[in-house]
Amino acid sequence: MTATMDTSEQVELLYSSRAPSMNWWDRIDPVNEVEWRDLVSTGWTEMSAYRNDLVLDKRGYLTHDMSSHWSPISRSDRALFNGRAILVMAMLHEWNQLSTFQLSTMLGEGRRAVWNTMTELYSAGMVKRLTPDWWDSTIDESGSGSIWRIDRSSWVTMKWFADLDNLEWILATNNVDPEQSTIGSNTPTALRHNLATIEIVLKAMEACPGVTGAWGEGHAYASMFYEQNKFELDDVRNNVGDAVLVSRSGKIIVLEVSGSNRLGQTTAGNKIVEKAAAWTAVCGKSDLDLSVIFIDVSNRSRLHQFYTNVDYGIQQVSEKYASQERVRRKGGKKVFAVDARDWFPISRGISRDFQTLTCLSTVSGEYVNILGEDDESVDRASDPVINTLGALHTPWWIHQEIGQ
Repeated sequence: MTATMDTSEQVELLYSSRAPSMNWWDRIDPVNEVEWRDLVSTGWTEMSAYRNDLVLDKRGYLTHDMSSHWSPISRSDRALFNGRAILVMAMLHEWNQLSTFQLSTMLGEGRRAVWNTMTELYSAGMVKRLTPDWWDSTIDESGSGSIWRIDRSSWVTMKWFADLDNLEWILATNNVDPEQSTIGSNTPTALRHNLATIEIVLKAMEACPGVTGAWGEGHAYASMFYEQNKFELDDVRNNVGDAVLVSRSGKIIVLEVSGSNRLGQTTAGNKIVEKAAAWTAVCGKSDLDLSVIFIDVSNRSRLHQFYTNVDYGIQQVSEKYASQERVRRKGGKKVFAVDARDWFPISRGISRDFQTLTCLSTVSGEYVNILGEDDESVDRASDPVINTLGALHTPWWIHQEIGQ
């Protein structure tokens, strides 16, 4: 299908998905349909009960008081430890927050079944829920409805993880202790960014033939991708990407999603500049097939400034993190930038460029396909591929497509 964007541009859109249940055009598009201010007045809720009391006020008069108290309901093991419930908890642990419809897509199941499981987990006091009043929260109509995240402060949640057997615990947590985890920001201003990140990742798993799975922020620490003891004299900035895509050939693609319009001056100290500089060093030092893509998802894009910041970090500031010119040159070729609207040109639409993750190399000034012909077949000897396909949060429909 070809969509007309304006009088001078036409974009070919995709309408096919690997996922067997919901498709991306049934989900709200955070890049094109949501602004950060849409979520700042919305709060997370938990399973609570209201209690009416008569209390003495400061003047000594009896007054009515109604207070809310966390009040989990005991649920059966059958409801909390079935296969779907464990998969849901594994996915929320990996991605920090997911909407009902995103979970439905990942699980490859109808939204009603997913909703029923989430209701059980919510009633038990294991997850928190956020439902913007402008979003349709019913389970029978289109939209993203409720958004969920694990309540890591709940003793019920910690007991649930503790009651898993050793293998289940490792698979559900990816060996990241849920009690110690600091993955993800849940502040109101970060909600759009978080939704946009997971939506990009989910669409990549649905629409990009070369993608075999993805990892969340907890597996996107820069320190994981190179041996630091070989470069002890260099400064270290422990970048944490927003997500990681893994290709069929074993490429590791870190996503740095930026939703801010406040790009600041192009100088050392600018957040995007520093991140681009540090990732340049990491890519140059890594023995892995590692790339990093900076994605601008801001509502009102300042694309020239965004690209300039990335390029300045690569060209001018990376020396702080990589003293060897050879390392900087190698790493600079692996750091890219893209305007999200190049990939998602209209609401709930995906362009052909997204299938190959086409983005700009600011160093060469050319557009590059990160996914290529070498990603058409699965490298079954690649550790990143093996670990990704073996992860509990990887959708089963990816395994089915590649014959696992």
